[in-house]
Amino acid sequence: MGEQILKVSCPCCKNGRLFDVLPDTEGTIQIKCPCCRKIIQISLHNKKIRTERIGA
Repeated sequence: MGEQILKVSCPCCKNGRLFDVLPDTEGTIQIKCPCCRKIIQISLHNKKIRTERIGA
């Protein structure tokens, strides 16, 4: 239970918590932000999170 949970936020709006992930999670996903409705790509590699907006 001592693992730190990382918060994933939206790069387009002020939604500071889309979901939580464990630091060991790896991969790339695309989701739609429930607040601003923009599609966001989230890359989880080497315990780092990178978010970017997809499209115009």
